[in-house]
Amino acid sequence: MAEQGLSEANATVTLASHMAESAIMPVSSINGSVSLANHVVESAIMPISSIDGSVALASPTLSIGQEFPDVDTCRRTLKDIAIAMHFEIRIVKSDRSRFIAKCSKDGCPWRVHVAKCPGVPTFTIRTLHGEHTCEGVQNLHHQQASVGWVARSVEARVRDNPQYKLKEILQDIRDQHGVAVSYMQAWRGKERSMAALHGTYEEGFKLLPAYCEQIRKTNPGKYLGTLFCAAAVDADDALFPLAIAIVDVESDENWMWFMSELRKLLGVNTDSMPRLTILSEKKRNFRDTFKNSKLVNIFWNTVYALTTAESKVKSLRWCRFRRDVLPWFHHFNPQLWAVAYFEGVRYGHFTLTVTELLYNWALDCHELPIVQMMEHIRHELTSWFDDRRNTGMRLTSILVPSAEKRISEAISDARCYKVLRANEVEFEIVSTERTNIVDIRSRVCSCRRWQLYGLPCAHAAAALISCGQNAHLFAEHCFTVHSYRENLLADDISHP
Repeated sequence: MAEQGLSEANATVTLASHMAESAIMPVSSINGSVSLANHVVESAIMPISSIDGSVALASPTLSIGQEFPDVDTCRRTLKDIAIAMHFEIRIVKSDRSRFIAKCSKDGCPWRVHVAKCPGVPTFTIRTLHGEHTCEGVQNLHHQQASVGWVARSVEARVRDNPQYKLKEILQDIRDQHGVAVSYMQAWRGKERSMAALHGTYEEGFKLLPAYCEQIRKTNPGKYLGTLFCAAAVDADDALFPLAIAIVDVESDENWMWFMSELRKLLGVNTDSMPRLTILSEKKRNFRDTFKNSKLVNIFWNTVYALTTAESKVKSLRWCRFRRDVLPWFHHFNPQLWAVAYFEGVRYGHFTLTVTELLYNWALDCHELPIVQMMEHIRHELTSWFDDRRNTGMRLTSILVPSAEKRISEAISDARCYKVLRANEVEFEIVSTERTNIVDIRSRVCSCRRWQLYGLPCAHAAAALISCGQNAHLFAEHCFTVHSYRENLLADDISHP
């Protein structure tokens, strides 16, 4: 069934639950993370300021006699200076007693020789040719902007905000340092910074046996849990999980808690809140109630009817076929299940097979304790989204594959229509069955498919082709490859 949400944009969200079994108590928060270990990394970097853990040069210059606590600090300092001054260095020699580097540009005399001081761990600059004759780095890419450098650059922000998004990292590094790093560098840098601040997952898992033992002592036995999931659908008709949670039992109270957390996640109280169409999987639907394949097929034809007139004709057909259908028909308002009466936008989606998704997750990890179960699901999601990102980056079309296919089918069907142009934007599309009116400026067709599905229908394609327009350019923006990539790169999956 479906209930219409609020605001301006459109999205589809499906809610579902599945039973899961675990040996520890259920997790009580969608977005919360469990901190099981802390690892503190201290560094003394000169001339790098390390008060807040970020990369901040005290001075962009070097001088003979300048000292560094160790060779690693020396390397980091020279790397930071190279990025700040927009030149790249090439390491000539680096060992326990010396560090020699020069400018990467052939013919440029810039060179530095740092040697270990006798009897102490410090290093000092022995020789320095500090002037450049080259033009330096002329683009946003820099060899010295490594994963380690990214980790140090974002450490202060990650400490204050563990939910620091990758797109924000990319933008901040570009704005503050004039450097463009890849999405993978940003992701790995954040992971390394999180490990430095909070410890690695491996370190945390080492504490789980003692943690589980304490749970067993105070709460002996196993616990049945229920896995809740909310998922959307992306532009290419694939599931897009939004939130998961494990609760002790499926109940109205737990569903209210889950929905309130989902409300916070989606930002209901913000101006950017999209208009939502929520699909919930009912325990007993039309097919389960009547168990008649012919009747079910008639029912689905009624569901997908685009106009109220067409829907009424088809609903009368299945009501005549089985009189006992009438009580069901009166109990469930057509606005909840029929496209022709639904006031929101669902892009043709009625079920997103979230139950199958939950079943597969639970089947793979139902024997695991809850923490490991959630971690298994997190890894599955990470791998899932990585595969989609890689696929998305290889696309060369204007629209995502599923949208391209529908547009191609519409263009093929459009060839059999006769097009009459009424004015600059309105057209009559004549077929053997009926005549439809298309307005290419408002992007509507009297058949209603264009406005309901977000893609030009065959009538619209016929009108657009007749006036020399590319039908692909009249699809909603969410179906473009550009928008698809932006959504895939917008957030990382860290704590489902």
